[in-house]
Amino acid sequence: IPQLSTRHMIIMEWIEGTKLTDICMSCDNDQSSSEVEENLALVKEAIEMTLSQLLTTGLVHSDPHTGNLLKVKRPSTTNGKKKNKPELGYLDFGLVNTVSPRFQDGIVCATCQLVFARNIEAV
Repeated sequence: IPQLSTRHMIIMEWIEGTKLTDICMSCDNDQSSSEVEENLALVKEAIEMTLSQLLTTGLVHSDPHTGNLLKVKRPSTTNGKKKNKPELGYLDFGLVNTVSPRFQDGIVCATCQLVFARNIEAV
């Protein structure tokens, strides 16, 4: 919200969601298992987004712990049926860094060297 933000403070919007570590323990096994799968898919998405930030955009959210990542249910319609599709929500942009193209290239080169050396444990 630009009119409420200053050089030292950024005001954004409120996001309703649940932590990716919150699992319904009182649910039946099928529901709990479904929730775990849903949350693991969002964790995978968070990893892919972090790699994209690091290697593609060069602008990185530098504090992506479980308190700063939420499962957000957004209403969507598929084949005429309404359902809440889970999405990943990032919180707390107080620690954001830029990564230079040289550093990005270095990470890619180092990873390639490990792969070509067949050092799977290091990768």
